[in-house]
Amino acid sequence: MLGDLLARYGHALAAHPLTRAWAAGACVMVNPFTSHLAHKKSVLALLTDPAAGGLLPPSEAAAARDLVPWTRLVRAGPTTCPEGRRTGLLDLARARRAHLVLKPNDDYGGKGVLCGWETTDQAWHSALGRALLTPHVLQERVPLPTAPYPAPYPDLAGGRLRVREYAESTDPFLFGTDSPGCICRLSRTSLLNVSTGAAPVPVFLITPGS
Repeated sequence: MLGDLLARYGHALAAHPLTRAWAAGACVMVNPFTSHLAHKKSVLALLTDPAAGGLLPPSEAAAARDLVPWTRLVRAGPTTCPEGRRTGLLDLARARRAHLVLKPNDDYGGKGVLCGWETTDQAWHSALGRALLTPHVLQERVPLPTAPYPAPYPDLAGGRLRVREYAESTDPFLFGTDSPGCICRLSRTSLLNVSTGAAPVPVFLITPGS
């Protein structure tokens, strides 16, 4: 990611051979520098905040309301709550800790993510204070689907397979409108990032009669 390159090279990245090659069209990057905007979680706030209305055609705006969780950039001032009424964003964040997630705006892999229902009031309030200094977003909690799976280390010596409930995330690979496959991740916690302990598992397509 661009953030990793900037952390390593700083201002020297502008003159780095990779940057010069990309700017000259001499190399192909799967995730070019211009794609960095799509990694910023505050983009989701543009899709769900009525104050940013008019950015999308009506059909796409309706789809965003149905599919994208309520998201706001953390800052002092009024906002529109999920029910549609106006309120102070920080007041809302403090009152609804158990229904909100706090995430760094420009990070990935689950780093810095704080689930309000899994923390204390004191830790949550401290995190909100830090979020006013470094860009963060608040998101409404989305219920995670769960399913029974064999435990990673079954007690084979006892002749039994342990099955436990895991939070499950299945995400398709999209190439335009085509989805040739997907990745499935399981976790015993609310974070489903592999870097935070979630486990990727194989996915099989079973065709009846085959």
